[in-house]
Parts: sequence; structure tokens; C-alpha cells
Amino acid sequence: PIVDESTTFTTITVVKDEVITDEPILDNPTSIEHQKPVPTTSSDYYKYTNSDTKCAGANVIQQNNINGPQPLADKSNIAIQFFAFGDTPYDSYSNTCIDANGVKEEDCTLFDCTASRTSNLPADNTCTFEGQEYECVRDSLLPYMNGRIEEGDAAFVAHTGDFIRGSGPASNTRCTSYSFASRKNLFGDYGTNFLPVPGDNDWNECYGYDINSNTDPMRELWRDNFAAESSPFHQFTRDFPEGGGGSDGGTSRPMIHRQDGNPENYFFSHNNVAFFGINRPDGRSYISNKAPVDINEAWVEHRLGLDSSSESSSCTFQSIVIIGHTWPKESLYDKVEEYFDACGGTVLPVLSVSGNAHPRSYCMTSKGESNMRVEVTVEAFQSGPLLISVVRDPEGGGDFFHVEDVDPVDSNRRCPTFP
Repeated sequence: PIVDESTTFTTITVVKDEVITDEPILDNPTSIEHQKPVPTTSSDYYKYTNSDTKCAGANVIQQNNINGPQPLADKSNIAIQFFAFGDTPYDSYSNTCIDANGVKEEDCTLFDCTASRTSNLPADNTCTFEGQEYECVRDSLLPYMNGRIEEGDAAFVAHTGDFIRGSGPASNTRCTSYSFASRKNLFGDYGTNFLPVPGDNDWNECYGYDINSNTDPMRELWRDNFAAESSPFHQFTRDFPEGGGGSDGGTSRPMIHRQDGNPENYFFSHNNVAFFGINRPDGRSYISNKAPVDINEAWVEHRLGLDSSSESSSCTFQSIVIIGHTWPKESLYDKVEEYFDACGGTVLPVLSVSGNAHPRSYCMTSKGESNMRVEVTVEAFQSGPLLISVVRDPEGGGDFFHVEDVDPVDSNRRCPTFP
């Protein structure tokens, strides 16, 4: 893939839990996508171009995004489409909880769930933090994504982590069985083919987190709710859309493989696109800083190695997508390059999708002039999801990544409404 204009690249500085925006508020936002063009020639159409959208906010250097070719109206050049969003719902100002009789209270009398310091909120609290952001996800974002999935416009939804507000390393008493059950029920009851990965707010910032171990009670609680076999997110619950240009016609419900001991890490493939979900929260964590072997790298190496060494069908992947709360370590890409070497040296497109940075408008940038490594950062709080397409050149020119911002209004202002 090439880009037809010179492109500068972005360095993102994270400002936790804050987005400052001076952009105007628009009512009833609609997608920036309009009429889908028809390509004249493959080389004219299948390339990256500079977009008219800008990566901005949260100390991000403002610049134009890049974007890949649009999906065709008949979807004949689509390998797969999916939604991505994250860093929501926080609702630390919401005073909802479960009372002593197991009944939900809209104004909690047992605890002050709005405490500005979590040290003032006991670890045994029953707060559920179901306020405006929760209602936005439940009543606007999930129904919109479900509708698009029903229409065949997407296969699944990826949440990039942080579904409650954080408070610093191993001190967040908002992590409880009650808040986790709230989010499990929200995403499980109202979502479709929903896949979360951990964020620091709900992982290494949880009260009692042990950085010297791969497990503790709160991490097992996260795994039980969002990854284990008993979880509604362990496997897909709905078939993927028909079409998509793959050898199987795009129809299937791929099996999700989960890493032994770290089931929050997942893998599946569809239409020769490999998908990884990795445990990559912001800040120091066992996996990133203490484990004798990097668990994310071992997972990627293992799953890619199975494809490169298969006797029946080796080196089948045409692109790779990695989903995590923050971008992968550079050393993880070394494992990806080992797969390229094992498959004859062909370099495949790699897309990393993350959250955490809280830009007020999404970011899509490239690492290197070849545009073979693309990074997308989702918005946060009350903003619409991104519809990400893996677009495949039918003449063999490779896979490209395209982003449709279904809610062009900047994040953190008001809940989007959709037609």
C-alpha cells in the first residue's frame, strides 16, 4: 500500500480521564461517509490517502488522518468489518448501587459512589456507576451497532478497555463484583458479538492488584465476567454477515481461541484476517513489566506459528489486526515479523486498534512510509464507535484498512443520536 501525499505522523501523550474540546456541538450527527465511489482502476483506488478528518485533542498533535479505500456498495471488496470503541462508560459521578436486599438504588444510601477519592469508598461497596454514559451506551451506541450488524454491515464489536473510571495503581475500589456485573450485563444483554479487552482502570488499577503475580481475586473476577467459558463473551453468539469476498463467502461464526492462563487474550481468523486481543493496559503491569516471558508476545508467536507451520495450509493470513487498550510493544511486532520471514518474507498489513489516549476525534496514522503498519485510536466517553473495514483489492494488491466515523461530533460532550 502507498499514500498519495506526504504524511507526518503522530505522537500521542495520554492525559488520563480528561478531554478538553472547544469544537461546536452538532445535533443529530451523521456519518462522514456518503456516496461510495466506483473505482476506475485498481491502482487508482486501492491506496491510502490523506483524509479530511483530523486527529486532535488530549494533547495529541493535530493533523490529518490517513484512510484506506472505501468499501464498495456491493461489499465485494470487504474481507470483514467491525466496530471499535472504548473508555466508556465511566460514570464516577453516578450514585447507583445495589441495596442490602439486592435491589438497585438510583440514589445509593449505603455508600457515596460519587466520592472523588476512592480511598473514601470502601472495597466492599456495591456501587454500579450507571449514569449518563451508561445510558448512552445502552440506549444509543449498542442499539446502533446492533442495527448495523443486523443489516450485515459489521461482524462484531471490540471494546478497547476501561469501562469504569480509574484512580491509580492498585487503588481503584470501583472494581467490585457489582460494577463488573453491571458492565457484563450491559454488554452481554444489549450487545452483539461483543469482545472486550482489559484497560488499566479495570485491571492493574483495581484495589489489591498484585504486580508480581499473573492473578489475584480482581483479575479472576474480570476473567470470570468477560472471558471465561461461562462468560457471554467467551465465543461469538451470532453468525458473521454473508458476503465479504472470502473463500467461504464470508459466512461463518469463527471460533475464538483463548490463551491458557490468560483468557483475556484471544485470537480468531476470518477471511484470512488474523485478529488478536491482547492484555495491554496503561501503566505498569505483570504482563508488561514482571512476567519472565512477555505473555502477549508468546500468544502472538504461538498463533502465528501455527499458521506458518501448518502442513495442510500454511501462511494463509493476508492481514493482521491487534486490539488492545494501548499499542503493542515494539517487541511484539518482532514476533509478527518472524511470521513474515517464515512465510517467505512477504510483509502483510498490520492494524493496531487502541483506546486510552482519549482524543476528542479519532486518530488513524501510519508507522513508516510503506503504510504497512497502521494505528487507530478510538475516542472516549459519549462518542460514537468507529466502523473499521478490512478492504481487499480483488486484483491481488493486498488488504487496506478503512475507518468510518459514524459520529463526527467530537467526544465527551453529549450522547450521539443516530437516524
